[in-house]
Amino acid sequence: MGIDFCFGNGRMRIANMKLFTDKDIQDHGCVAGAGSLYADRTELVTDMLPWQKRGLQETATGYGGKLTTTLKINFNDKLYRIYCTCYSNNGSCWFIAKGRKIFVN
Repeated sequence: MGIDFCFGNGRMRIANMKLFTDKDIQDHGCVAGAGSLYADRTELVTDMLPWQKRGLQETATGYGGKLTTTLKINFNDKLYRIYCTCYSNNGSCWFIAKGRKIFVN
């Protein structure tokens, strides 16, 4: 069983990508209204943007509040880009679905 998604000008079939749903979300506990879910790297898909393929980074320091990652997650039959908030040596990965921030552990 595979899932078809469009990337750029073509379609890609992802055979073993997990479909996450609202049932997988737990209350975050620290951020009001936010959720949290656990995902293994193998359950995500890599989709690099052109500037990422060239080895560039989004900021000069590599730190920021909404850094674009190369990863996407299949949540409720839709692919969402995963972002990272990174300051010092700590980062939090998350995506926004229907206006709700969902952290990915």
